[in-house]
Amino acid sequence: MNRRIRGFLTVFLMGLSAAFAAGGVDSGGGKSVVCRDSAGKITSAEILDFYEGRVQYGFNILKSQENYEKQSDLALAALGKGRGPSFTSEILDAGHFAISIKTILPDGTSLTDTTDSLHVIIPQNCKIEQLANWTATNQVLINGEIWANIDETNKAALIAHEALYKSFRSFGATDS
Repeated sequence: MNRRIRGFLTVFLMGLSAAFAAGGVDSGGGKSVVCRDSAGKITSAEILDFYEGRVQYGFNILKSQENYEKQSDLALAALGKGRGPSFTSEILDAGHFAISIKTILPDGTSLTDTTDSLHVIIPQNCKIEQLANWTATNQVLINGEIWANIDETNKAALIAHEALYKSFRSFGATDS
């Protein structure tokens, strides 16, 4: 497994471990850390899990320019490894489904904040903003302004998060 995928998986698995330890709640994969200038323009953005991984836990997040869909497939396949082919197939299918139903919202449209985030740190002069919501009508709504300001690895992590929790909801999970 290459170093980029290993780095991605390290942080992602850390978030999953926190989810299981906390009874199904993690640090908010649908959330992002967004910094804006005085005019409100985004100066930096990343998913909350990656920010916490870097700052709170000291992980080195290795980024790739590879398309987010391919990175998501690689991460989900690696997460499924050793858990049986049916689980791997299920989460890969969930990832493809999440991509197919995603709706990138226009600028000026924000998402309602979910309350499943247990974050304890945030950079000064920045905010935690909702990046994605999977609706009850099977839409993955994505804040278009933030999406345009995150890299392919952050996009892949978001899709992988949504895919895993789609699968976990079939076992009774009510939030991420």
